[in-house]
This record gives sequence, C-alpha cells and structure tokens, in this order.
Amino acid sequence: MDTRFLILLGLFVSTLLLVQGGYYFYLSVKGIPDQKVNRRLSMNRSTYSNEQVMSILKREQDSGLASFIKSLLPRLDALITHTGMTISTYQMVMVMILIGFVALVLFYGLLGVNLYGTLLLALIAGIGGPILYLKYRMGKRMRKFSDQLPDALDLIVRSLKAGHPINSAMGLVAEEMADPIGSEFGLTVDEMTYGNDLREALANLAERVPHPDLKYMVVTIEIQHATGGNLAEVLTGLSKVMRGRVHMFKRIRSLSAEGRFSAYIVTVLPFLVFGGLSILSPGYFSEVQDDVLYWPMLLGSLGFLMLGNFIMFRMVNFKV
Repeated sequence: MDTRFLILLGLFVSTLLLVQGGYYFYLSVKGIPDQKVNRRLSMNRSTYSNEQVMSILKREQDSGLASFIKSLLPRLDALITHTGMTISTYQMVMVMILIGFVALVLFYGLLGVNLYGTLLLALIAGIGGPILYLKYRMGKRMRKFSDQLPDALDLIVRSLKAGHPINSAMGLVAEEMADPIGSEFGLTVDEMTYGNDLREALANLAERVPHPDLKYMVVTIEIQHATGGNLAEVLTGLSKVMRGRVHMFKRIRSLSAEGRFSAYIVTVLPFLVFGGLSILSPGYFSEVQDDVLYWPMLLGSLGFLMLGNFIMFRMVNFKV
C-alpha cells in the first residue's frame, strides 16, 4: 500500500479525533449553556445533585487510571484546577498525545521535515501548546477574580452588618455573583454544609485559587474566627486596598502593553517564517539538514529565543 495514502489516512483519523476531543474540551471549558448566574447554580438547577456538582467542579477522578495519572502529574493537575476547567488530567494527557501525533504526521508526512526536527516540533506542540493555553486561561481567570473579589468582600460586609453569619454571607456571594468567584465560594459553602469546618473550607478555596488577595482574605477570616473582633470593619479596609491594587495593576498593564505585544511578535515570527518556507518551498531546509552545525544552531537559536522572551516578559510584568 502506498505510504502517502497511509499518511493521509492517519492524518484524517487524527484530525477527526482531534475535532471530537476539541468538542468535549470546549464543553468542559464552557460548561452547561444556561442563563443562570454561574455554572454551579446552573448545574444545581438542572438534573445534577449537589454531590455530583461538587464532584464535577472539584475534578474528582474516581477511576484507577485517572487517579494514577493525577498522582503522577500533580503540577499539571494543579494547573488545570487553577484554570477552573473540569477536564480531568487523564483527558488532558490524551489531548497532548493527540496534538503531538497530529504535529508528527503534519511535519514528517506532509512537510518532509527531518525526523529529529519533527520529533522536537511534535514534543513542543504536544506539551508546550496545551501548557501555554492552560497558563493563559489561569492568568485570565486570576485577573477576573481580582476584579470580582472587592465586590464580593463588600457583599460579605453588608451581609455581616445585617447580622448574618460568615457562611451565610459567603453563600450570598455564591448566589449573586458570576464565575469564577461565584462557583468557588459556592463550593466552599457546600464543603461547610457537608461537614468541613470554616478553616478547612477556606484552605481548600485558597488551594483551588492561588490568588494573593484571596490569601489575605482567608488569613483575615481565620484570625477573626480564632480571636474575635469586628470582621466587617477589617474586610472593608481590605476591600479598599484590593481595589487600589487592581486599579494600579490595570494602569501598569496599559502602560506595558506595547512591550508585551512586541514580545508576542518576536516569539511567533520565527515559527511563522519556518512554517511558511516549509510549505512554499519544501526543499528549502532539506539542503542544509545534513550539515553538522544545523542542529546545534537550531537548538541554540531556540534557546536564545526563549531567553530573550523571558527577559522581555520580566521587563513588562510587574508585581503590584
């Protein structure tokens, strides 16, 4: 059988699987299409029970293989949790393998790239691509959490001044605010409902959402819970500080936008040029692939590219 036919057949099957996997990936990202305030309320008001909602949102993985992969890749599992996605670690690993296989077929079978170069590009696409996407989603979610947290604290303060306990005040946030803070506070309230004490539930919240401002809130509530005091007054001051930090952070991002955009262009441009030349002139790189300096120079260029990007992003990202 013709080798090219097998390559095209493999590309077709892998593309079909990629589309199907992307569809389920999209569902895990968007959740259930509903008009409710947040996805936890949407799931609670549908056919899901409270236990099922907690299991889905907390990404509890019951099967043996899924639990093994979760324990084998704890940092990847934590990164997925921080993005707010409900996809399991096992499913994410399958997506990585599928992307790597598609890149392997594309670069080696269709573009005729050298085998070692193809393996390197497939490894970068299969592992680096999904991780960069997860990092992007995590950053986007943390920025939205920063915008919502002062409003959530104000809502808690008003509820406390009305005489409600802290768990009822957090439940009001879960019912009135959108994602991500609505579902996260709702999970915290659910944990307290099912037996966890306040400190343990807040610790789990801080673990799911590694935001520095949230840690301040958690420590404040824990101290007040142990020693007593006017929690509403303390949270009011904390809310003012957080609003000032959010305002300053947005101003810094607007001033450094040009530098970040330049870093994106410098990062993407070499890969676009390489891909364009490989498509328009497939034999452009094949003439020099056998040279002894080809791979050292290619790997060195990638290393200097990553070093330059690291320096540029460090110059335009500031801690507030």
